[in-house]
Amino acid sequence: MSDRLYFAPNTISVVVAIALEVAGRDYELVRVPIGPDGADSPNPFRLVPVLETPAGSVREVVAILNYLADEVPAAGLLPRAGLARAEANQWLTFCASSVHPVMKLIFRAYRYAGQDEAAQANLKAHVVPVLERTFATVEAQLEGRPFLLGDTWSMADAYFGEFSAWGLNRIGLKGASGPNVARHREAYLAHPATIAAKAREKAATEAQPNPTPA
Repeated sequence: MSDRLYFAPNTISVVVAIALEVAGRDYELVRVPIGPDGADSPNPFRLVPVLETPAGSVREVVAILNYLADEVPAAGLLPRAGLARAEANQWLTFCASSVHPVMKLIFRAYRYAGQDEAAQANLKAHVVPVLERTFATVEAQLEGRPFLLGDTWSMADAYFGEFSAWGLNRIGLKGASGPNVARHREAYLAHPATIAAKAREKAATEAQPNPTPA
């Protein structure tokens, strides 16, 4: 049995697909609805990604990436142990707790501010500066180093790299154009695993235009 990755287009589930590509795992992409329409999703919180493996299911990006890193240590998804692994998890958690939730406030402002457009605009106006400061932190971290952990690539780079692309293309953050962040994002987008995962996600999205509950 191969792995099965439950995904939705234009979500962070693509990062798990990248990890599966790097690890050389055989996997299938299954598109599912999320949010209010995802009542029967494999994730009780109606979110993606969910990775179904022969050993069981795992949800949440940070948990999935750590699981895969331990399952295929030779792939180098994350440092194997010790302080280096802890530092990688610092950046994974940073992405999961300081970047993604704030971006959701922009992408789905109606969920938090209601249907009033003025209220949504006010929310976004307060949120964007928070993201700018977040990206400034990464800009400083990348000064004089190619990757978040220094000279060694890890899935933390893929995780932030996808958010960096969102920040530039979907939000228009000034911080996404900082020289270090821009260089880092270009390397992420040019990574063979990124290219392969995005191509597979596009093909799966086109082949499954109307997702059905899992």
